[in-house]
Amino acid sequence: MNEPGSNPAPVSHEDLALYAMGSLPAEEMTAVAATLRDSPQARQELARIQDNLALLALSVDQQPAPSGSFERLQARMREPGRTAAKDFATPAVRSTPMEMIATEATPVSSPR
Repeated sequence: MNEPGSNPAPVSHEDLALYAMGSLPAEEMTAVAATLRDSPQARQELARIQDNLALLALSVDQQPAPSGSFERLQARMREPGRTAAKDFATPAVRSTPMEMIATEATPVSSPR
């Protein structure tokens, strides 16, 4: 992992796009987050990609959810053993890429 202020490893446009979509394996997500922490250029490129992805999402015709889907979701959430929404999340989508950067860049102080 890069030390703050060191030269960050280059990240391809494709990897930044996959990172923005949360589609890289966890180890690669961590490596890209480290580069983003140290590279203003990579952060700017990521912001452009995220803007383009948002525009792409808005360009798709919106469709109503299938009939009864909300009720099925609620019933599944009430199943025994379900304690929180995290039961439905996969590790790749529990946090956004920008949350990963903020979490990794924030020093953790130990309680005294």
